[in-house]
Amino acid sequence: MTETLIAVGSIGYGFGLETEGRYISMNVYFAGCSKEPKCEGCHNPGLWEVDKVILMKVSEFRDMIERDLPLIKAIVIMGGEPLDQPEGLLVLCDIARDKGLCIYLYSGMEIQDIHPLILDRVDVLVAGPYIQALAEPGAWPASTNQTVYRMSR
Repeated sequence: MTETLIAVGSIGYGFGLETEGRYISMNVYFAGCSKEPKCEGCHNPGLWEVDKVILMKVSEFRDMIERDLPLIKAIVIMGGEPLDQPEGLLVLCDIARDKGLCIYLYSGMEIQDIHPLILDRVDVLVAGPYIQALAEPGAWPASTNQTVYRMSR
């Protein structure tokens, strides 16, 4: 059986602040975005295409997460559009959940358009397209039309 591959633009680390305190997250930028028209002012236009990306095996993600535990407390998945790679997204979420990480997912799609199997695997969903005219510098989420959902699982 072939191992699932994920087209990745980059992987980094960041700091977050929740009610439990500060934490370090692994930030995974999925490559590819099929959304048309594209979001004006997109944060990551270099991730729209998948021709200049890294193809990573999910086992490589598992190894990275295991290496970085217990330092990381969350995984933040963004893009591009992560939902363009549903199989890889599901497997990555399962790995993160198995390791006890909080899962954040950013998507340009609205919650009603996201498959329940994906919704069942995330803790925090930021849904909706980025709209530059509704952006507020330094705000979270980045534009006021986006909705933050704290999922119960």
